[in-house]
Amino acid sequence: MELSHWQKQAFYRDGYIQVPGVVPRVVVLVHYELAHSAAPNVSPHVRYALFFRLTYTEHDAHKWEAMTDIWLEYEGMRALLPES
Repeated sequence: MELSHWQKQAFYRDGYIQVPGVVPRVVVLVHYELAHSAAPNVSPHVRYALFFRLTYTEHDAHKWEAMTDIWLEYEGMRALLPES
């Protein structure tokens, strides 16, 4: 999907990507397979990050299968997936 000029302006400011809706005191929970990388902190404020590695209680039983099926251990998300 190609973004319009105005959509791009909403994401880029001062040469850096801005994430709409992410402001101080917002918690962002993401899946471990989400593409990500480091980014410079261009604000004058310290940016803190706290990482937790949550593990499903039955992870050891099918940990290798979970590497290729990202929603295997997320029953709530699996209900939203289309039938395959």
